[in-house]
Amino acid sequence: MMERLKRLFRTLHLQRRSARLQRSQQQNLRMAQDLAKLHANYLSLLKMNKEGQLGITSLAVIRHMTVLLQLRDHESHQHGLRVARLAALLAHRMEIDRSYCAMLELAAPLHDIGMLALSGETCAENSTRGFQRHTELGAAILTSNDHILSIAAMIARSHHEHFDGSGYPDGLLGENIPLEARIVAVADCFDDLLHGLHGHPKLTPQEAFNEVFLHYGTRYDPQVVRALNLAMDEFLAGLRTAPVPAPKLMEVG
Repeated sequence: MMERLKRLFRTLHLQRRSARLQRSQQQNLRMAQDLAKLHANYLSLLKMNKEGQLGITSLAVIRHMTVLLQLRDHESHQHGLRVARLAALLAHRMEIDRSYCAMLELAAPLHDIGMLALSGETCAENSTRGFQRHTELGAAILTSNDHILSIAAMIARSHHEHFDGSGYPDGLLGENIPLEARIVAVADCFDDLLHGLHGHPKLTPQEAFNEVFLHYGTRYDPQVVRALNLAMDEFLAGLRTAPVPAPKLMEVG
């Protein structure tokens, strides 16, 4: 009798799990289709826009994609905003001009948008190759002729490249990795460690920095790690005083 009950409960559990995965896959498919439609609409708008309006349009598209990310996964949305803020601070500490820092803060929140196109099963089982595809998917979603979105696409594709050439998806080495992606890679890892995201244990700020520093010159660009050492206190102070706000975007006229 007990053995029959165990088999029954096991069968019910497997059925529920299968149903959950199926719902998750359907939800992700719909989300990916929405993103594809949004991207197609954006490309059409590029052809129709008058000169001087491209910046406004790209900001509107970024806002729409950010909203999709927020609706799909609030935690990832907040992570993206924190990463964007820290990336801008790192760029500032590297003495890069103000306009570059502002552009980076607008583009960086979408670095993981390719995760929306992964199936629930891929995420649940943490398939390495499946997970790594989020970089290529993100770049495909964001690629366009617009400057800001092209930067976002570059970040999405290359933020898991390693300074020593051991990263993915292209195995880029050193300064062949776009600077924006090198900056976001450090900001992304530090925030993951600070908040215990993506399978990492939650660490103190000093522990998180020490972990990043272990990969100084191998996984991460040394100059960006040095910038993190300078920017860390300012970033943490901002987290303590207020929630991370969404970037201020221009209205479409």
